[in-house]
Amino acid sequence: MLNYEKVNFMSKVQLECKYWIYLEIASFYLYIASAGVYLLTVQIRGECGWTKKKMIAYRYKFDALEYYQQDIDWFALNFVMLCIHSAFTKFIFLVHEGIY
Repeated sequence: MLNYEKVNFMSKVQLECKYWIYLEIASFYLYIASAGVYLLTVQIRGECGWTKKKMIAYRYKFDALEYYQQDIDWFALNFVMLCIHSAFTKFIFLVHEGIY
């Protein structure tokens, strides 16, 4: 009978591809989450009355995603890079400790 626990089925290239796919998927979902967080903060600011009166009249002519597209992109870029960097820093520490 074979002992599958001692056999390493994945080569280094396969592991790198696996981690790259994880990175891509994490980036995608973090981008979606960051857009939601940004729109939630805009909505909370609007409900609390912390918006500029000049912007209010102009922004209602557009859809929220269309109006805030550039702001959402910048927020998402910073949010995703911060989350990915912190997650992979933790992953590197776990690899060096031999846990993962």
